[in-house]
Amino acid sequence: MMKLAICLIILSTLCLFCRNADLSADTLILKNKRSVSGIITEEKADHVVLNVGNGTVVFKRSEIESISKSSESRNVEMVEDWKVSHFENYPAPDPEDQALLDGLIELLYRNREMIGNMAKKESIDMGIESAYRRASDLLSQQAVLTNKIKSVSPQKEAVRYNELILELNSINAKIKESIDKTRKLKEDDGKINENIAEYIDEYQEYKKLFDAKKQGLTQGVKLSEDRRVFYQKIKERLDVLQNDIRHQEVGYSKEKQGIIVQAKLNGRLEARMLVDTGAVMTVISKKTAERLGIDSGMIKQDTKLVLADGRQIPAKYTIMESIKIQDVEAKSVEVVIAEVDVSGGVDGLLGMSFLRKFSFSINAEKQKLIFNYLNDAGRQ
Repeated sequence: MMKLAICLIILSTLCLFCRNADLSADTLILKNKRSVSGIITEEKADHVVLNVGNGTVVFKRSEIESISKSSESRNVEMVEDWKVSHFENYPAPDPEDQALLDGLIELLYRNREMIGNMAKKESIDMGIESAYRRASDLLSQQAVLTNKIKSVSPQKEAVRYNELILELNSINAKIKESIDKTRKLKEDDGKINENIAEYIDEYQEYKKLFDAKKQGLTQGVKLSEDRRVFYQKIKERLDVLQNDIRHQEVGYSKEKQGIIVQAKLNGRLEARMLVDTGAVMTVISKKTAERLGIDSGMIKQDTKLVLADGRQIPAKYTIMESIKIQDVEAKSVEVVIAEVDVSGGVDGLLGMSFLRKFSFSINAEKQKLIFNYLNDAGRQ
């Protein structure tokens, strides 16, 4: 039994070796003892041309020690393998398809860029929240210190008074630093959101172009095998890219105030929000904040809210954990709390601090808000 087992192993190994030898590529053994594999496309007295999958290499006969050739059937298989594994670098089967391939390569490059942007965006959003909390803490310290200064006489307690002034100046400098940092992070965040929206638009435009071209080619015409494989590979790449893009349509009601949607604030409070693409910030009323358990009186970051009629009303700046409309959710949304009612019959305005996180449009005919965004990117 032991001898039989050993014989079977040897026989299997030999068969495997023979099978691999039959399926191996054309191989050039060079005089420097290195080997190069591919498909020989031309043999001349002084040189050999070898196709290596994404291009050809010319070798002088004087560089070659020996040549091992593959079977013709294996060469055909190798070409198909190259089309799959080196698709982006493989020539288009027809000159008019080259522009389509070039467009896909650019789209794939942009996709890799977006993956990096998604990682940056997460870091930026965390930085904005951190800077906001720091600014809030510093503003509280500023208020306490200001009250202390008011209780100290600059004439009678000059040393103590000067110490407090220096401390206040230091805090004011830190507040400015925190606000400047937040502003810069918000600018970076805005640029990334714009890049993501542009990428999604580019994907959709390319998909329309591809579908139209493929439909035009296949109407009453049978594609060659090369072109059939080519178009199938493009479709496979587009399907993978599509998996990263979320498309959501949210219905709205058209009322006298404008476009109204139902939103869930911080995952628990249902609110009627007026969509306002002209509002830089999302706004909630003081009553809505109280229903959320937010005491606007404890928020130190005062701001002004400019209404459509030009009036300015006092408001408080904060960052809300989340705002969700049906399945469309944005986290860490900048919000201002208005000290007066925002508009009759609504709990707030859904402004660009929410909407800019998505590729966003309005379909008035269907009464739908259209949201497109990258998975785990647009919502952060």
